[in-house]
Amino acid sequence: TKASGSLEGVSAYVEVWSSNRTENYSKTFAQQLLDMGAKVSKTFNKQVTHIVFKEGHLATWRKAQKTGVKLVSVLWVEKCREAGTHVDESLFPAIYTNEGLPLLIKKVSV
Repeated sequence: TKASGSLEGVSAYVEVWSSNRTENYSKTFAQQLLDMGAKVSKTFNKQVTHIVFKEGHLATWRKAQKTGVKLVSVLWVEKCREAGTHVDESLFPAIYTNEGLPLLIKKVSV
């Protein structure tokens, strides 16, 4: 494909879930990144340059913000594939939908 090699130098950690958080779609996006020449890390380590994030864990989100790695949405991966090039990350920022919710949702006693 025209996109192969377009993401060389990118080391990504992928945390992508369905909106109800029951299905983990990380593998699909990890494979797309690999096809474009990126490295994909199984853990969020010091080598990681990009986090592909959707409905992931708050801890991952906070760590990414603290360490300053690029937090991108799944759209970034799709646009890179379509364009066959390394698209500007700032156009496709990841969002954390539960920002502001308490970390522990108290169980309601019946």
